[in-house]
Amino acid sequence: MMKKLLTLLLSGAMVFILNGVGFGADYIFLEPNDNDIFDLDHESAYSWEINMTGTEIGYDPDKEYITSMVLTFNDIYDNSGDSQNKIYLSVLGSAGEASGKIKDWDGLGSYEADKFVRNGDVDSYNDNQSGYVNYFTSNNDFDNGDVSELYVIESVSTNRYRKEDIEITFTPGTSDGNGTVTIVRTKPNYDGTTTTTTDTVSSLGVENLFAWAEDGIFELGFDPDCHFINSGISLMIYTSDSMGVSHAPEPETLVLFGLGLLGASAFGRKRFS
Repeated sequence: MMKKLLTLLLSGAMVFILNGVGFGADYIFLEPNDNDIFDLDHESAYSWEINMTGTEIGYDPDKEYITSMVLTFNDIYDNSGDSQNKIYLSVLGSAGEASGKIKDWDGLGSYEADKFVRNGDVDSYNDNQSGYVNYFTSNNDFDNGDVSELYVIESVSTNRYRKEDIEITFTPGTSDGNGTVTIVRTKPNYDGTTTTTTDTVSSLGVENLFAWAEDGIFELGFDPDCHFINSGISLMIYTSDSMGVSHAPEPETLVLFGLGLLGASAFGRKRFS
């Protein structure tokens, strides 16, 4: 009986480790709730409001700070067939406050019973500008909030049968004051294999991303030039406590934990056989 119990515990722990679930790990997984952006049309630009302060999410800006963010596009391809097209990613600041409450980037919306009312967590804007222009940076006038460009996605697959996954990690900077953007792209090949490429660039906009997200509410801007279709967009936000100690266990800790369980299992077999 003891042998079976130890084996069960070991198997369960390994499942947690292999699936990236750490004991005490602290992260927030978010997807758009409505007005989905599966279809990024070239005639529109989109802003996705991220609100981490709700009770269901449980983020506390007084006790936590954000260490990294991972934005993922699943099965994305350029439906226009032009590999030169781009997706401009930006972080948007608030246009102002109403009675101390944060408003949208474009300053629109209203408050009813102390609750901000909007059409959904994704707003769309009519973008009829020709050429490759970031809608948000080119419309950053006095009526709108601040804008900081994060990254420009280029050379997206134009083959609907070879859709790619794009994972973009934003990390705050250290010595040079700029944050970093790490892009991992996975694309299927014609022979059934996949090719993964990784690139890292410096971006001043990343610093604004983390600064504007400190209170738990910010917006991401998407301006597609031209037409991109995907099966889902998501955002993972990793946090630490106020002392800067990450809640996610280090790989070395996981290895030692696994070895300890292996030792316990071996001891149990020897003692109870």
